[in-house]
Amino acid sequence: GESLPCSVAAGEPVPGGALVVDTPLELVVERGVPASAPSMIERLIERGASEKPELVQLADRVAVGFVSVLLVFAALVYAAWWWIEPARALPVALATLVVSCPCALSLATPAALAAATGALLRERLVVTRAHAVETAARVTDVVLDKTGTLTLGHPTLASLSVAEGAELAQVLALAQALEQGSEHPFARAVRAAASGPEGTGEPTPRLRERHHEAGRGVAARAPSGRPCRLGSARWCALDASTRARWAARHGETPSASSEIWLAVRAEDGAWQAQARFAFIDALRPEAENIIAELRRHGLAVH
Repeated sequence: GESLPCSVAAGEPVPGGALVVDTPLELVVERGVPASAPSMIERLIERGASEKPELVQLADRVAVGFVSVLLVFAALVYAAWWWIEPARALPVALATLVVSCPCALSLATPAALAAATGALLRERLVVTRAHAVETAARVTDVVLDKTGTLTLGHPTLASLSVAEGAELAQVLALAQALEQGSEHPFARAVRAAASGPEGTGEPTPRLRERHHEAGRGVAARAPSGRPCRLGSARWCALDASTRARWAARHGETPSASSEIWLAVRAEDGAWQAQARFAFIDALRPEAENIIAELRRHGLAVH
């Protein structure tokens, strides 16, 4: 459910269905199918279907008294018509029961809730508590999680700045070669940018000794023989002062959570930044209209 990968250490639990984006893992299965997320969701749905909301319980209590009163009234009608015209006593008493329809009182509320729950399921909304449907009309505030709800959940390249003397096409080609085969969201965004107009015309270099460092980045040896790295600022050995000078030179704002760096090792052993990739998780096209519609209905949106 996270928008960005999370690092795990040896011995830590990994949720079933998680996507491995870097190095291979050796996993030990400790729980069976009943403990899986789909099974948990199924149990929540069953619980919601088996519970009786307060409205249904109230209808059931009213129905008990209503049916009792109705039976007494039908008996009185039968007695009255037996006195007036015995041949019509039974038909009139039965008509009284049919017209009053005590079954409808007990069936109407559960049927309405079942229809509402079915409509919600068709909209991919799971009701896990029975009272949720009847209290929905009294909702005053709506709280939305941003990532993956209001945003697409897929980071895209927002800006790319390169060092003086570096060729943009060559930088993109090297970054694409480093990110080959990686399922990291940033890696997919880099490959998409490299295959776009800015990265055309430059062949993908063949790298040697390429390897991933979990949670840090990827390293390799360029065709020139110089080591190169693509990943976090720490992985590329870029300190805060170097990043600040880069940001001032390019008019950017450092953001460690949404940026990666491309660095190449110089002959003196120091790592030199070649490019900075900044990413953004774009808003969904319908997000603005949905929020405006909620506010139009008088709901406070958070």
